[in-house]
Amino acid sequence: MSSTIYSTLERMELSDEAYARYSKALDGHAEEKIIKLKQELFSKRGSLAHTQKESTERALSIGTIKEDSPIYAPNMKRLEDLTNKQIALEDDIRKLEEKVTTPASN
Repeated sequence: MSSTIYSTLERMELSDEAYARYSKALDGHAEEKIIKLKQELFSKRGSLAHTQKESTERALSIGTIKEDSPIYAPNMKRLEDLTNKQIALEDDIRKLEEKVTTPASN
């Protein structure tokens, strides 16, 4: 077992140049991950803005609908769904912002 470890270590290049190459490769992977996180964050923010807009429009219009109207209940259900979606998006955005600001812990 230990001879396998030693043979592996002997094959590895442990020079300063090799370290610099490994470090650069790792930095590139971290940068790619941060870019993907930022893209996802941008997408979630756009979805949140759309959800908030629809929620506001629906909330304002629901006041003009009589409660015994057949369209009242579906509109209230949609408003509830939008509220739940908004809460979930805000939570996702908060988590993504934490990952973007502290990428080393991801």
